[in-house]
Amino acid sequence: MHIAICDDNVADRKQLERLLSKQGYGFVDSFGSADALLENPRQYDVFFLDMNNPKDLSVKDILSSLEQQGVNAPVVLCCSKTNYRIQALPDNLLYLDKPIKSGELKEILSEVQKIRLSLPQPVEIRLTEGTVYLLDSEIIAFEAKGSDIVLHATENRTYTFLSNMDSFYYSHFENRKDFFVVHKHLVINTAHITGLTFTKVLLTENLQYRHRLKRSKLACYLSK
Repeated sequence: MHIAICDDNVADRKQLERLLSKQGYGFVDSFGSADALLENPRQYDVFFLDMNNPKDLSVKDILSSLEQQGVNAPVVLCCSKTNYRIQALPDNLLYLDKPIKSGELKEILSEVQKIRLSLPQPVEIRLTEGTVYLLDSEIIAFEAKGSDIVLHATENRTYTFLSNMDSFYYSHFENRKDFFVVHKHLVINTAHITGLTFTKVLLTENLQYRHRLKRSKLACYLSK
């Protein structure tokens, strides 16, 4: 589990890191400012937050930014100077009191694991310039172009990266029910289909692809 800590108190950050390490969680990134955390937050499985510096973003601002970036991972608010429980914040938050006790942290992490299992897991895509994380609902289609894969996502986003089509599909999509193999070079998300003819499948973002499915195998798949 990849954990993010964002706390403007250095001593509290280090203490939480030690407690997590003792419980076997070594994959932890620790931040003293919100800006650093928010550069690529979709890689994290849980967030521990406590920000009291008036010169930095507030916890409420961080939560808003995480929502705007499509982050759905659990968030734990660590209460010290600020009692976040009495603030007007979303209902789906978890809370820990400082100083954090090992037993209470263990209970919270157990709850976090339960929440994670109920949430859709993003697909990790490694690009030359960095890594992006996409939910199934954001992926429209991906196709093989030479030694690359071109992935089309919502909001007119396109990502090109080096990968083998079979490897990419079987690593991420084999058990994701909405993804359909049109042919060996093309996989589409059926949730994004807007129309279907005998020769073409039409998708959102004005994407369209030719298919050669006898008696419209795709139409049969959609009717299931």
